[in-house]
Amino acid sequence: ALEIKPHLHNSTATSAPLIFTVGRFIRILFAIEDHFHDERSIQSLRSFNPL
Repeated sequence: ALEIKPHLHNSTATSAPLIFTVGRFIRILFAIEDHFHDERSIQSLRSFNPL
């Protein structure tokens, strides 16, 4: 158990910045979609975001 803990901590430390970056990127996309209500901007965002 003691040997596994450092590995889990390292993987979490390396993946955390990526998670924060993706979350910030998604937040920016939603802000853009709220700012521009014309159909072309929303369609381009939806085609770019598979969700």
